[in-house]
Amino acid sequence: MNYLYRAAAIGLFLACAAAAQAKPASPPPPPLKDPGKLAVINFQGAIASTAQGKQMLAAVQKQFAPQRTQLAHYGQEIAAQQKQLSDGAATMSAEAKATLTDDIAREQRDAQQLQQDAQSDVQTAISNVVSQVGNKMAPLIEQYAAAHGFALVVDTSVGWPRNPVLFAQPSTDLTQAMVAAYNAKYPAAAAPAAH
Repeated sequence: MNYLYRAAAIGLFLACAAAAQAKPASPPPPPLKDPGKLAVINFQGAIASTAQGKQMLAAVQKQFAPQRTQLAHYGQEIAAQQKQLSDGAATMSAEAKATLTDDIAREQRDAQQLQQDAQSDVQTAISNVVSQVGNKMAPLIEQYAAAHGFALVVDTSVGWPRNPVLFAQPSTDLTQAMVAAYNAKYPAAAAPAAH
């Protein structure tokens, strides 16, 4: 029985080898004569420069203004307490120093927690803006690139070494053209009238 499997495997191998010899190898494809034009775009910069992007980012700044105010208050309070501790070092009782030191540490922890929470919330809000505007801008980039003969558009939002682009001619930068195209298609909403 084992002999039959070996014979079948050898026969299959010989048939494949014969078929490979009978069929000539196809030549490699010719190199591209015109690979097309290349362009770059600062995608994040374009998003932030659109009228909608500016409006949405301003709303994010306004939304988190109370946290910035509270953090500034914590900073002033901590600085005042540290000055009080420093100024009264020679005259304060050990118990008063310990209480003030504990208060400073608690305020610093609260401020740090508020800063971390606010930073996370701001990053989430900015990511939402980038996503909303970016999802509408990406098809415009594709259309523009196809209409103008660009074979490749590279995002230069992050610098080297995370981005492999070391140099690009300013004439290949589509950022401003895409901001203009986006603003034409998606104008910013009018601000509500003040009462």
